[in-house]
Amino acid sequence: MLFQYNGKEVIDMALLLKKMHRSSLPNAVRFTLSDAAFDVKKKTLQTEVKNSFILRRPGFFKRFSGVQQAKGWNINGMRSSVGIINDPGVQATEDLAVQEKGGKINRSQIMLPDSRVSKSPSKQVATKYKAIGGFKDTTAVKKKDFVKAAYAAEGNRKPDHLRYIAPSGKGYMIEVNKITKLKKGIKIKSKIVASFENDRQLHLKRTPFVENASLKSANLLVNLFRKNAIIQLNKRR
Repeated sequence: MLFQYNGKEVIDMALLLKKMHRSSLPNAVRFTLSDAAFDVKKKTLQTEVKNSFILRRPGFFKRFSGVQQAKGWNINGMRSSVGIINDPGVQATEDLAVQEKGGKINRSQIMLPDSRVSKSPSKQVATKYKAIGGFKDTTAVKKKDFVKAAYAAEGNRKPDHLRYIAPSGKGYMIEVNKITKLKKGIKIKSKIVASFENDRQLHLKRTPFVENASLKSANLLVNLFRKNAIIQLNKRR
């Protein structure tokens, strides 16, 4: 974020600060830029993401957004920045970097609505699908072996899963809950909780949520500078 002087009041204050101690103007500018960046993190970014995304974890953007405060004494080179912290252990943070400008991401596995709490797209994936090590059964089965694999999965007391490869080549993770023998054949009660496709790419449309939030907070720069300039002026009286 860059602060540019415009408006008579701002220019007059800047000139007055320059006549005072040599640190007065740099301090006012530095604090102004940092205050604006924190306004993005705490306020405008939170509003922007609510309008742009489904928030399955309300605290996610507060946790993974960070501020780099302005530093130094050269006001011409002073900058503050705010954005999403890239955490290699959290895939979503890398995806959001692509989301800001638009692009493609590789995603072989996609969790489907049946895997989420209350089967709601707005809810998180249910805890039982987040177990360390992933799904219990990772052996791929095709159509001719489906019934046999379903019996093997249903035989566990807890719901187990089988990885089914459809004739199209796409893969699905199926949770087998119950198998009932009928007079003619069997009835398998199951649900598809994930899909797999090795070479799948998702196309993310451009959603400049950080940029939009920063532009909104930039409207406060003049007021923030006035506040910080007054603080510096009061210190020298």
